[in-house]
Amino acid sequence: MIMIVATGVRASEPQILMKEIKSLDKQVILLHSRTLYKNEYNPKHKIISTFLDKHVADIAEYTPIHFSRIPQYFDQLKIDVAILQVAYDKKLGYSFGTNPDYNFYFSQAKEIWVEVNKQMPWTYGPKFPAKKITKQIEVDYPLAEYINGISEDEGDIFTVIGTFLNRFISEDCTVQLGVGKLQSTLDIRSKVSIYSEMIGDWVMNLNCKKIVAGFGMGSTKFYRWLDHNSKVELRPIGDITNPLSFAKIPKLVSINSALEIDLLGQSASESLDYKQISGTGGSNDFTAGVAISKGGVSIIAMPSTTKDGSSKIVPKLQNIVTISRADVDFFVTEYGIAEMRYKTIKERQRALINIAHPKHRKWLESHCL
Repeated sequence: MIMIVATGVRASEPQILMKEIKSLDKQVILLHSRTLYKNEYNPKHKIISTFLDKHVADIAEYTPIHFSRIPQYFDQLKIDVAILQVAYDKKLGYSFGTNPDYNFYFSQAKEIWVEVNKQMPWTYGPKFPAKKITKQIEVDYPLAEYINGISEDEGDIFTVIGTFLNRFISEDCTVQLGVGKLQSTLDIRSKVSIYSEMIGDWVMNLNCKKIVAGFGMGSTKFYRWLDHNSKVELRPIGDITNPLSFAKIPKLVSINSALEIDLLGQSASESLDYKQISGTGGSNDFTAGVAISKGGVSIIAMPSTTKDGSSKIVPKLQNIVTISRADVDFFVTEYGIAEMRYKTIKERQRALINIAHPKHRKWLESHCL
C-alpha cells in the first residue's frame, strides 16, 4: 500500500523526520515544494513537487499549478502523514512558524508528526491543530537560510530599475513583491502596506503600516526578527492568493521578475531552455488579480540582459510561458518603463524595444510583425 507523506516546505522542512521517512522500506509518495535544505532521498520513493529547486529539480516530478489552486489540489489527495517544523510558546501554544502557507496539509492528514525547533520563530497566523499531533520530537538546529542579494556588478542596474519602480509606489498603496532581487531597491514608506506571498530580510528595516504574507524565507537574522513579531501576520497561501482578497485591497502594486519576455508581452520565469527550474508560484495570481483591485497595477521588472550580455527581451520566448500577454500592465528594465495595458501588438513591440539594451534593438526591430 502506498503511503502519502506531505512535508513542510522551505525553512520548515523537518530534517530529522525527513531521515525517518527516507528509511521507510515501502512505497512512498512525498508531496513536496521548494526546500532550502540539501536532503538525501530514498530512490524507491516518488517525489512530487509544486515548486522545484536546485536540490530536487533532477529527481522530482513537477506539477504545474498556481498557488491559488494548491488548496484544491490537496483537497483531492488522501494524506497519510504530514510532517514539519513548528514553534512552541508555553503561553500561546504551537505556531506554524515560517510556513503557515501550506497549512491545509494538516487539516486533512491522518497523522501529524512535528519537530518542535527552538530556533523556529513563533508567528501570528492560523491556529495549529495541536490535538492532531501523533508524534513530536524536540530539536534545536538553525533554519536553512535564503540569501539572494544583489552583487556588486548588478548594483547600478538594480538601483536604476528601483528608481523606475518607485514611481508606482505612492502613499497608502499596498505592495506585493515576488522572489528576487528587487526588494532592496524600493522606497517603501510608512503608509505603505505589504501584502505578498513571501517576505524576507528586506522587510526588517521598513516602517510600513502592515505586513501580511504567506511565508518567510531569509537569513538567521530575519528569522529572529520574525519571532513573536506582532507587526507581521502570516496566512495560508490559499487566502493570500484568493482573488476575493485582491478585490478588498485598493491600489495593489504587484511587482514580479522574469527570466525572459517576448515582443508580444509574454513572460517566462520558471524554466531555462524549457527545463523546469522553479515553479509558477503566486506570480500569475497576483499579476492577473490586481485587475480587480481598484487602482491596482501589475509590473514585471528585470535587467535588460543576462550576465553574458544576451537580451532578456526576445522576439519569441525560448522558455515555458508563465504569464500571458494579456495580464501584465508594465514591464521595467534599467532603460525605462514599457506600458502594455490596452496597447496593440505593434504598440507593445515599440515600447518593449525602447527598454531593451541599445545593442539589441535593431535585432528586435527586424523581428517585428
